[in-house]
Amino acid sequence: MSKINRLVIYFFSFELFFALFILSGRFKGSEYLQWVPIDLTAFFFILSCIIMIFVFYKSTFEFSKQRLLFLSIFIVFIFYSVLSLFWSLSTDYALEKILHLGTLTLFAFVGSCFVISTNYFRYRKFIMLLLLFSLFISIQTIIFLFNSPNSSVEILGNNHINIGRILGMGAIVTLSILLFKQSNKKQRLVLWFLFLLQISPILYIGSRGPLISLLLVVALFALWKCFHRKRIKKSFIISSSFVLTSIIVILPFIDINFVNLQAVNRLFGIVSSFQSGDSGSASTRLDFYNHALIAWTNNIFVGNGIGSWPVLYGFGDVNYYPHNILLEILTELGLIGLVIFFIFISFPVLIRRKVRINKIAFSLFLFYLFNAMFTGDLNDNRLLFAFLGMSFRLYDPDDTK
Repeated sequence: MSKINRLVIYFFSFELFFALFILSGRFKGSEYLQWVPIDLTAFFFILSCIIMIFVFYKSTFEFSKQRLLFLSIFIVFIFYSVLSLFWSLSTDYALEKILHLGTLTLFAFVGSCFVISTNYFRYRKFIMLLLLFSLFISIQTIIFLFNSPNSSVEILGNNHINIGRILGMGAIVTLSILLFKQSNKKQRLVLWFLFLLQISPILYIGSRGPLISLLLVVALFALWKCFHRKRIKKSFIISSSFVLTSIIVILPFIDINFVNLQAVNRLFGIVSSFQSGDSGSASTRLDFYNHALIAWTNNIFVGNGIGSWPVLYGFGDVNYYPHNILLEILTELGLIGLVIFFIFISFPVLIRRKVRINKIAFSLFLFYLFNAMFTGDLNDNRLLFAFLGMSFRLYDPDDTK
């Protein structure tokens, strides 16, 4: 087999098209793709489904009881969402939401849980594809910031929030590899560089949610490193100290007009803006949260029905949400829906004695779960369900013990 054929087989795989499917919302809005006559999410969804069926047909898969139970819990959640249509205040948005939940979001979970996470080499390739996409967005963002430092950043049709989530994903991948994988000094140096390359733009573009989520995951990493092991590796301490020292030394010499840490400024600006009575998007979202809790008290146990929140708030039967996935579920599906969802997302932890957790995938799941507390709805957070599906640990020859 020629090298070209091997390269084609390597890249044109389920992992590639599945990555294109779950990332399609992050590039299909690009001006360079406006000529495409079809919806790219639907296209890659159908293509990935066909390839997955072919993979199941050609390969020998063992559907473990744990994975089937995992899927069953999610199906129960979807079934309850469908059942809530009978008392939902929404019609058009509710049907659209159910359709996406039962197809696109469900497939994001199934593809990762039953294909990607069952083969280490598929999983590694998939993670590398995500990292490459994050690095591409990072480079494009840095170029944009140098050329237009005072403009609102937009890359491939993405606003600062979506860019921050992509860069945060890549930063967590590189940091996870540093913490959980075996690597030599040169590899660690490259990984630290890639980490800085992705985390630095987040500070400049004003993405508060992704920044907070990233800091929370990094804090969990630090706690895990301190309490899980009796001794922290000397090389990790040295490399971490080197990176922090480099940031402190280099920043003062960068042009002050470019060093405008919008995310940090917006984060700390929330307090002062509340005091002045104008906190912008933060105040609006707090109003959403407050209204969601009030609306939940109308139907505490069963909820107001899928898609009901925008109707209750006064937006009408349109695609909108309270920008907090837990409050969204609580308002629309009540305590019953929230309990089912909690059981679903905590399932890998509940059975960790039988199936060990994949640290990188679970870290990415936590990152997107924290993000889901600030923006997006159930179906906007497909990456959350994809990484949750990959959270069952695989045999990894490079994993540190």
